[in-house]
Amino acid sequence: MSITKSPSAKAITILCVLLLAYTLTGYHASAAWIRGISSNFDLHNFTEKPVNDLELTLGGITVNDIVRLYAGDLARRWIPHVEEGNREITITWTAPEGAYLEPCQWLHLGLSLRPSAPEVLHSKATWTLDGEPVGTIAFVWQNWDDNPEGVVDIIIPPSAFPAVPGTGRPDPLIVERRVAFSEALIPLDNLTQDDPMVRKLVWSEVLHVDTLTPDSQPSEMLILWPSDGEGAVLVQYTVTLESTDKVEAVFTNQARVLLHAAR
Repeated sequence: MSITKSPSAKAITILCVLLLAYTLTGYHASAAWIRGISSNFDLHNFTEKPVNDLELTLGGITVNDIVRLYAGDLARRWIPHVEEGNREITITWTAPEGAYLEPCQWLHLGLSLRPSAPEVLHSKATWTLDGEPVGTIAFVWQNWDDNPEGVVDIIIPPSAFPAVPGTGRPDPLIVERRVAFSEALIPLDNLTQDDPMVRKLVWSEVLHVDTLTPDSQPSEMLILWPSDGEGAVLVQYTVTLESTDKVEAVFTNQARVLLHAAR
């Protein structure tokens, strides 16, 4: 069942983010402009089969909106191929011949989009074996927006959900978000949950929790930036299947922002 945030709950979320920002620097932001975004995703092969392809579809953008693709650790030799369809793109990462991602292993992938790229409208990700679907991934995309008060973090439910085992019913997704700030932009290659550059940041406690279903609407979280100049805001969120209570994906996303603040 989807959680509907009351006005008071939303206010508490905004206040928590503001208090974190003020604690770190003592400034209150008055405006922020998004200058570019990066997204890294650590995905778990939760199936009981080895897989050798990952297919990711993102609606609303084109091939020209992609600045760079990233593959880390086990995915270093996985080859990406991008196809453009009707107002959507599909990125397929394919393992080298004879190589597989075994059950319970994780794959680290990512991408950067150009600053003027439109919002992603929907997302769908699938593990495949030799091109045949094996399992739907709990892939929750995040968009960024700006307003006079700060940066808005927006998560959107995927267009396809993993199924509750043995039922075929969509499995609700539990999404927990936390925030960090950085004076310097972290390179896409380092934007993983266990990278030293990410781990040394001062991360908040969990500030926002959503339960997503196929009927859920996008969920917004306002982040008030605490300082002048150019920097980065990061949101890290875990995606857990409600039926198993297991973390199936971890996203570490970054927005490069130009900021003006009043002391």
